[in-house]
Amino acid sequence: MVSPGKSIKVAVSIPTRYIRTREVYSKTIEIETNAPDNPVVSLTMKLRVRDVLAVSPMQIDFRNVNPGSTYKRAITIINKGKGPVTLEKIALYPDTVLSLSHKDGRRLEGPQKLESGQALTLELSFTPTPRNTRFFGTVQIETSLEDLRAKIIQVRASMENK
Repeated sequence: MVSPGKSIKVAVSIPTRYIRTREVYSKTIEIETNAPDNPVVSLTMKLRVRDVLAVSPMQIDFRNVNPGSTYKRAITIINKGKGPVTLEKIALYPDTVLSLSHKDGRRLEGPQKLESGQALTLELSFTPTPRNTRFFGTVQIETSLEDLRAKIIQVRASMENK
């Protein structure tokens, strides 16, 4: 209850986990009042989501591929936060046709620590088998961040019939 001529603070929380845009995002909140001349007050919140851990690309489409050949794409991970982030584990699904290494070819081993502003570029390799006509997989990057436990990159391809 707010007395006439008085005000109160309203705390608003907008979860950003599923907001995909990095453009300005708006959300309107309606507050019902008992004021006869203003029964509903609308408050519009505007925000722009900023990634703490930027991953590019978020989707990889190898398009039409030949079974048995190997295809490669770069993945860049940038720590845009104020403190260090540890990439605890990077899991590939399925790991029978996907592999990951440093850009210079070194094997990716153990957790990877990124300081603020630091980037890590990795190379994803895909060697399709002739079993399927379409491929769907993922690269799951597990982090030390409490509010961002994982980032997932979708990987897809179509097999050429030869």
